[in-house]
Amino acid sequence: PYKVKMKSTKGVNVYLGKKATKVAEVRNIPETMLPAKGTGVIDVYVKMAPTRQSWGAMFGTLVSAHNPIYIENSIMLEIDLDFFFTRFKVQKEFSKPCGFDLQVIRNAIAKVGPLVCADT
Repeated sequence: PYKVKMKSTKGVNVYLGKKATKVAEVRNIPETMLPAKGTGVIDVYVKMAPTRQSWGAMFGTLVSAHNPIYIENSIMLEIDLDFFFTRFKVQKEFSKPCGFDLQVIRNAIAKVGPLVCADT
């Protein structure tokens, strides 16, 4: 059996559109336990303070075919492995800029592309 624990290590920004306009700030992801072979919930605390630029970027998603979204990730991941004869934990921090494509199709249906992260 195993357990996966995850939490943010610092606040990060969220950018939208080809001009990478800041639209939100992820303030915190509290420590979250994801059980083996199960499902879990990850709470994310986000601050959005709309500006003229961010409203423009968000409105642009309605008229543009493809809308890149960029996220600066800073997450600590801990994996706890429990074998019959031994037990150990592994921790790793991930700090990578990532992004995906958001496509709004007619009738407000959204299609999200794959998450792609830069090598750092």
